[in-house]
Amino acid sequence: AAANATGSTDTCGSDQNNTSSNKSATEVLSLCMQCHSPNGVTKLLLTSIPYFREVVLMSFECPDCGFHNNEIQPASEIQERGSQYIFKISSKEDLNRQVVKSEKATCKFLELEIEIPPQRGQLTTVEGLLQEMLADLEAGQAERLSAGQEEVHDQIAAFAEKVRGTLSSVGQSDSGSTN
Repeated sequence: AAANATGSTDTCGSDQNNTSSNKSATEVLSLCMQCHSPNGVTKLLLTSIPYFREVVLMSFECPDCGFHNNEIQPASEIQERGSQYIFKISSKEDLNRQVVKSEKATCKFLELEIEIPPQRGQLTTVEGLLQEMLADLEAGQAERLSAGQEEVHDQIAAFAEKVRGTLSSVGQSDSGSTN
């Protein structure tokens, strides 16, 4: 999905630039996977996250259709032992907390009784994790109805409504927790 580089100074891997505090992202023209425009721009940045590892941050944006996504890929070995973080959501600001999720991480939302399995690595927020999970769950709803899976459709719709209700009520009462 990468084609032509567009005038950037960082080589995104050179030891010379790795120690510099003025890192800049490498920009590459890319094909948009939504509208298939060749005008998409992928920005790549090699960086080190303290107590985690070196990663490549990738950001894609299409000026034609507006599609965008952010992804994180490993640039070094993961530590031998994993970590567990427990975070209590008590305000709207907590939903905006940034999350660096590796491709092997599992996220659990205890009060919602949902677990997000390992997927691609990403840099997002707590709310971003929940919104993406909702989009993934709701993606096949029309097909479920047409395939006669009304019970599954209704269960997913009810769960999605529960998540949206929890998101809108955060800060008004003691709700939501991530693990």
